[in-house]
Amino acid sequence: MDLSQLSPLIHYFLRVTPALVFAGIFWFVIKPEPKLRILIYILLFVLFRDAMTGAGLWSIGSEGGFWIRLSKSSLILVTLGATSIVLVFILWKFDIENRRWVLWFRGNQVFGVLLGLLSSVAIALPVWILNRSLSGGGIPGGEVDVSLLLPMLWFSLAGNLYEEFLFRGYIRGIAEEKFGWLRASFISGISFAFFHIFLASTVTSIGFPLLVFTLWEGCICGFLASRYGLLSSAIAHGFGIWILASGVI
Repeated sequence: MDLSQLSPLIHYFLRVTPALVFAGIFWFVIKPEPKLRILIYILLFVLFRDAMTGAGLWSIGSEGGFWIRLSKSSLILVTLGATSIVLVFILWKFDIENRRWVLWFRGNQVFGVLLGLLSSVAIALPVWILNRSLSGGGIPGGEVDVSLLLPMLWFSLAGNLYEEFLFRGYIRGIAEEKFGWLRASFISGISFAFFHIFLASTVTSIGFPLLVFTLWEGCICGFLASRYGLLSSAIAHGFGIWILASGVI
């Protein structure tokens, strides 16, 4: 195992450490209420996600079409996915007051898993249509090493679980109690897109098209979580991102 591959990952963790320190100080001094804690989790997620770009752990662009590319290090992909799983476990285990908003399973789980897989194709379909019209036969973002496909799948499923836990767990659950499952599905999608504004407008130059895509993706996952639980939406989100990152479209 070549541990030198971890250099970008160490650089990444150093970039986010100051925010974690200040969040810890804020937590100790304020002792935030349950719903304020959720906002803190989401703001930290935005930091974690967008700092990945500056650290070179992933890239997203619109040259020749819309594309996502992940790290070329399988070690980094596996480590980031595992970190996301640990974060979800910590929140589930210790934030007991907010745990009630998270619905892992609902309804027929076999159908939920199958629909999650089909929905991942629906998530990627508009991008495929767009890229077919713009790429001129090329692969937007370039080809992907096939040896990375399995680590990329792990990262896409595990790495995006933290995101799903926040938006289709906490946000959707709170909205469902007040507005019902259908409106909650859209609210989770709208909030999901809203917290991609910084990524769309400053971290990248993609802008409005990225917000449209995240709204589309967020509403699909919101519907799945409302009808079949978080497992179904996590499958749709994870496989959808994997399709985009794999260079297939």
